[in-house]
Amino acid sequence: MSLTKINERGQLTIPAELRKTLHCEPGDYVEVVIEGDVLKVVPKTVIDKDQEWFWTKEWQKGEKEAEADYRAGKYKTAKSVKEFLKELHNEG
Repeated sequence: MSLTKINERGQLTIPAELRKTLHCEPGDYVEVVIEGDVLKVVPKTVIDKDQEWFWTKEWQKGEKEAEADYRAGKYKTAKSVKEFLKELHNEG
């Protein structure tokens, strides 16, 4: 257990060993949540607006499916860009 003190501005310091365990760096964001009488601090990652699509449930589902297909050997390779484009046009 680590003991820390709230300062006059309402701020508290997260002890170094806890920051290290949580991989928190200066400038990182955290979410502060109350659960009953417990204050919970959860590290968060901020995602740029133009990258939000990648983290949607639907896109992540597709990523997992693609990874499973790759691991199962369900992919094709091409020896050149020309061969790749020819194969791409034949699939459509």
